[in-house]
Amino acid sequence: MFKKLIFITIFIGILIRIIGINVFPVGLNCDEASAAYDAYSILTTLRDRNNIFLPVYLMAWGSGQSALLTYLMLPFIKILGLNLISTRLPMAIVSSISLIVFYKILKMSFDEKDNNKDFYVFFGTLFFALNPWHIMKSRWGLDCNLFPDLVLFGMYFLINYFKSSEKKDIYYVLAFVLFAISAYSYASAYLFLAIFCICIFIYGLRNHRLNKKHLVLAVSITILIAWPLILFIVVNFFDLKSIELAFMTIPRLRGNRMLSHSILSNDNVLLSLFNNIISSFKLYIFQYDAYYWNGIKGIGMYYLFSFQVFIVGITNYIKGLVFSDYKKENIVDRVFFIWFISGFVSNLFHLSININRGNIIIIPLVYFIIKGFHLLFYKKIMRGISILLLLISFTYFSYLYIDGNIKKENSILIEGINSNYTECFAVGLEPVITYADGIGAKEVVFYSDVKESYIYVLYYLKTNPQVFYKTRKLYDDDIIFDAVKSFDKWRFDRPDSLAMDKNHVYIFEKEILPIIDTNYFDVKEINDYIVVQYKG
Repeated sequence: MFKKLIFITIFIGILIRIIGINVFPVGLNCDEASAAYDAYSILTTLRDRNNIFLPVYLMAWGSGQSALLTYLMLPFIKILGLNLISTRLPMAIVSSISLIVFYKILKMSFDEKDNNKDFYVFFGTLFFALNPWHIMKSRWGLDCNLFPDLVLFGMYFLINYFKSSEKKDIYYVLAFVLFAISAYSYASAYLFLAIFCICIFIYGLRNHRLNKKHLVLAVSITILIAWPLILFIVVNFFDLKSIELAFMTIPRLRGNRMLSHSILSNDNVLLSLFNNIISSFKLYIFQYDAYYWNGIKGIGMYYLFSFQVFIVGITNYIKGLVFSDYKKENIVDRVFFIWFISGFVSNLFHLSININRGNIIIIPLVYFIIKGFHLLFYKKIMRGISILLLLISFTYFSYLYIDGNIKKENSILIEGINSNYTECFAVGLEPVITYADGIGAKEVVFYSDVKESYIYVLYYLKTNPQVFYKTRKLYDDDIIFDAVKSFDKWRFDRPDSLAMDKNHVYIFEKEILPIIDTNYFDVKEINDYIVVQYKG
């Protein structure tokens, strides 16, 4: 029975992650628009919007953006065109595969001789399938959210290698291929992977599961796959010139992203480290970072009631770790514990802690929550209570998530659900931009609080990337962040006055409407914006 329920759970979990991704979350995030437009640019010109030939790391806003998600978007944009579905589908598919991989890992985690194994695997799969953070991150295209899933895929093969009596090297090779690829998904991967691999080698060598040959093999695989990224780090750390090869470019960014996003850029590193420890514990306990696209206040990343269960699971593991016989230990527990510790330590070096930057720790944290529930299931009544609590929590989360998005679409902002940083997910811009563009004016001025409004124009109009690059003007060529003042006929600065001619069109937020003199200007209201033009 439980095997059928597991299949149904995975199927429903996949549907939750894919259906309606063009509807929820409402709007389009500037970072996903950036990644998708760069994919469109590469697809049509082999260069990103900054005119860099097949970059190993995107210039994006000037300070850089990981390129893996953008390259994954290429076939979807080729087939479906540049739209919300092609932008978000790669992340949704990768996240859906994670459900299957996590289920397979759970099967290896619980004792085959345990008569209740199928139930434990079912509950763990259900808990992961209904995980709020994993659902929310799967439904939009932020580059860094690929990272934990790719590491999970690598873990699957690594665990298979450790558990295989024949020690099939193909598992080991695939594990490190995936770890090396994951480095292209997020800059935070570099430190985590270094710490994790060192810990894994120490563990493997100590318990005779690995030898020096495996160390050489892992290093060789990493160099073979990640050498362009390694070269990128060297170029940017030492401020060298960009390197354009026949098949890719190693770009030099305007700013050193590795240091600017690390506590190493602070004057007092120890104080920053201490603050990050406090911030980390607050984040893991309260599960909210004030960014509505990462979690919902009162729900959390893995439901608020679960952190106590995590304490039960991790404490029990650490207690057993002291007395464990490596020949009898649960290898899956050990590998996930190493993952958790490596993630916790690497997260401490971020300039500031939030869910996006600390996402590498969430999957192992969820794993030990499931292990904590396993300890509570010795009383059968706890099984029914836990499933009921999980289903009720998921229902409440679903209501808040859908209701919050609907309210945001209708400009009803709610504290803790859809009200903060609303400009990061721009709502209702496509008809505004296409209408203003279609008027035929020589200049369109787009002035609003929308963050990086120019990227939405590029995205929705599918602007020729070469036209953008050749005509763009920045506010300041020397600043790190790519603040675009204008390109082609589009301007994004504040106008001193409204031109009294038909050659100019203006896009403002609707709040500006009372000060527009409708005796002289036509005003078209579209969603939360107005398009203004002189009547003539």
